[in-house]
Amino acid sequence: MSKRGEATPGKIQAINIYLVSVMPLVEVPTKGEHFAITINGDNVRGGRVKGSDLKISDAIDKNTDKMTILISPNNKKFKEALATAADKSGTEIKEAFAEFKDIFSELNNANQKMQRYSSTGDTKAGEASLLGLDTADEKMVNLIGKISVGKKVSGDRKKRTIAEQKITADFLKNLISESFKR
Repeated sequence: MSKRGEATPGKIQAINIYLVSVMPLVEVPTKGEHFAITINGDNVRGGRVKGSDLKISDAIDKNTDKMTILISPNNKKFKEALATAADKSGTEIKEAFAEFKDIFSELNNANQKMQRYSSTGDTKAGEASLLGLDTADEKMVNLIGKISVGKKVSGDRKKRTIAEQKITADFLKNLISESFKR
């Protein structure tokens, strides 16, 4: 397996994942020092430009923290391996995984509709994109409620917070009910 993002798909055993953020520091960046590259929230460094390409992978070295995901040995696709792992997990993990899939599906559809609106001016596509973003937003709020026990999203879209939820009789009933399902 190559260390620079290329491998025969059937031979991939693990994937190292990095969260890379690239921020231009000047109006018209032309060289590596014009970019701030952050890996996993740490180690801000400049980039390297080769021709007209910014070489992001050069900013990732052997000392950079990574999240390693092992791929199933029976040649399942990564997406299938995640679905299998979620299915073998408890109810909350299954529900959260399904919610994540729905959120990303809505965002992907909204992105496609927005691209169509941007290129054609089709207002129906633009409106469909906005509806998809609203739906993804609602699903994200629901997901936070599912994965953050005792916390609740409050406020409007411009200023939201995740705060401790007041313990009510209904909240206790739901918590007890979920505990017995395990």
